[in-house]
Amino acid sequence: MYYSLEFTNPIKTEKSLDRLIQNQHVTLAFNPTDEQSRELNRYVGMEVECAVTGYGNDGNNEGYSVELPKTLPYFNKARPHITLSVSNKSKPVKTGFIDFKPIDNFTLRGRIVKVEF
Repeated sequence: MYYSLEFTNPIKTEKSLDRLIQNQHVTLAFNPTDEQSRELNRYVGMEVECAVTGYGNDGNNEGYSVELPKTLPYFNKARPHITLSVSNKSKPVKTGFIDFKPIDNFTLRGRIVKVEF
């Protein structure tokens, strides 16, 4: 199971690496603990805005860094990010560890969802 912020106005992008990510989102928690799930369940269905603050592309991962609302729980090791594309040698989760360069901020709006697999 995971919780994510899925965007209602996704970023338009050209495919710059091997695989373009279709479902742009910020993962808030992947395989959360029971306590983390209880905390995040309060937010499921809510719409929130986040600021896109940086862009990075290291040849394996391409994405944006984001600033989440301070009240929204975030339980991942990587900084909050949106993966745009990845190489065949990488995984989207690694995007949060690339070097992001500051950009002119813009805002995205999304909804908190819980996904069970």
